[in-house]
Amino acid sequence: MQLQIIQKGQVLRTINHEGQTYVETPLSGAYSLRVYNTCHRRRLVLLSVDGINVINGKEASAVSGAGYVLEAYQTIEVPGYRRDDGTVASFEFREQGGSYAAQTGHGTTNVGVIGLAAFDEKVVVRVTPPHDFTWDYRGPWGSGSAQEYGCNSFGDVSRGGVISTSSSVVPPSDELCAVAAAAGPSTSTSWGERSDEPPLRAPNLQERLAKFKADKGVSLRSRSASVPDVGTAYGKEVSFHTMETTFTKATDQPVLILTLRYATRARLESWGVPVEKPNVGPMAANPFPASQPSVPAPPGWRG
Repeated sequence: MQLQIIQKGQVLRTINHEGQTYVETPLSGAYSLRVYNTCHRRRLVLLSVDGINVINGKEASAVSGAGYVLEAYQTIEVPGYRRDDGTVASFEFREQGGSYAAQTGHGTTNVGVIGLAAFDEKVVVRVTPPHDFTWDYRGPWGSGSAQEYGCNSFGDVSRGGVISTSSSVVPPSDELCAVAAAAGPSTSTSWGERSDEPPLRAPNLQERLAKFKADKGVSLRSRSASVPDVGTAYGKEVSFHTMETTFTKATDQPVLILTLRYATRARLESWGVPVEKPNVGPMAANPFPASQPSVPAPPGWRG
């Protein structure tokens, strides 16, 4: 899976530092989340912004809740918090106090973090024994036996699965009903909750700030007074069409979790994240210094 923040058609730069992935963002402006499924079969993706599930507005859990279902090798671009089958409220960068989390009583503990939890689809493959087998063994290769494979299993067995869809029926608790977004081919989201498991909170940035304070001797109180924190607000209504489908998870736990920690340049610097961009401006290094815009004409050529 790949997760990117898109603003004005451009991918915002990520910075890997001390095992974390940071994104430098402005203090205002709309953005979207681009998700690419690198798997060879469908996957369910739970998305959270500032610790909130982007589909149902509840505290995000990495093991249950609503999410997007992506087809094999599909890319979708999610522009905001889901409102209904046809619209979302756009993601907009704003100072922390104006974030959706702060305005809805979720607090600001998890503001500044975007998360993705991915699940493989449960696939059942029926295996028929060779014709010269005469025993009635009902084991792994016996008639009627079933084998389940995750996305990372050997071989592509996705064609052996049977997938049912529904427009309105709420599935049993061991399944997730998904809402497919029509913004791209077969784009989708899931719709449904499992309340029997405790939610997993998004990673807390305060621990990293405390560690930085201890290691660097920086006064976080004085920095906080001058450097605003950025969060994600509930922006204007934009079109984003969805439809429902069903999805059964292969495992109770996600096969992958991705985390992006976003902040302004000033805040990243206060955390000790190296944000300087190398080789920018007119003196930037050229990876192909011998390149020419066209084939040069020979001496005396007049066309």
